[in-house]
Amino acid sequence: WVPVWSRFRYSVKLMAPLALCLAAATPALADGMYVGASVVSFDQSVTVPGASDSGNSAGFMIQLGSDFNEYLAMEIRLGDTNTAHFSRIAASQRATLSSFLLRGKLPFNDNLRMYGVLGLTTGEATPSGSLTGYAKRDSMSYGAGLQVHGVHWRSSIEWMRYWDKVNVGPGIDVTIDGIAATVGYAF
Repeated sequence: WVPVWSRFRYSVKLMAPLALCLAAATPALADGMYVGASVVSFDQSVTVPGASDSGNSAGFMIQLGSDFNEYLAMEIRLGDTNTAHFSRIAASQRATLSSFLLRGKLPFNDNLRMYGVLGLTTGEATPSGSLTGYAKRDSMSYGAGLQVHGVHWRSSIEWMRYWDKVNVGPGIDVTIDGIAATVGYAF
């Protein structure tokens, strides 16, 4: 637990003011607050001069958000990709991610909705092997999902691009996508 938490320090410092804004902006909407936890299959793609490779890893995301109405929500996510291995370039990488997102929702009926997310993700990437260094970078993020929900419980499946061709070093670009299965609770 301690090594994972130490990787989030930078992200928490950036996201804490946003979380306070979220909390301050929604006291009247406390009934719309929700939390969630996701298991995520991450695909990390790396492009270096003359080569590219991709690796998969299983990670997690946790969410805190607020439904403003049936069409709009705002949420904060924190997660860890675990280590992805890139065999063609003899390297590996692990990243911690924190996202601030707006969620636009399209209800199909009382229990099913499609949604799109758009926002900003701050991440810390730690490569090893032929890739070296440490990078803290931001990227626009976007994705889409399908959510089934009841009065309090909800579950969803989504695709998300957290980092889109983020430059983490000289000539090194990283893209991080995730497919997530999420369970959550709305207050």
